[in-house]
Amino acid sequence: MKVEAKIIRTYEGRNLKALADIVIDEAIVIHNVRLFEKKFASYIGMPSEKWNDDKGQKRFRAICHPISLSAGNAIYDAVYTAYIKSKQKNSKQQNEQKERVS
Repeated sequence: MKVEAKIIRTYEGRNLKALADIVIDEAIVIHNVRLFEKKFASYIGMPSEKWNDDKGQKRFRAICHPISLSAGNAIYDAVYTAYIKSKQKNSKQQNEQKERVS
């Protein structure tokens, strides 16, 4: 399974680190896949919808999700790799801007 990821937005100072769009086998696109990073682990969150149950409690349900572990790992690897590349690119751009100002 071929998964490509594009980072749409990154965040600093919170558990949510990035939003990504992914393309699976050049056939399916999934928007707003979230990358979370906590102290000892990182994981992805698939797009979800909010609804109220019979008791009025707010619940969330994934709109789509990987069925197999290998599919989940492929999605995670693509999103995390794209995130690291995005951070490196942003860091390089910031260093170049600092050099221009100096």
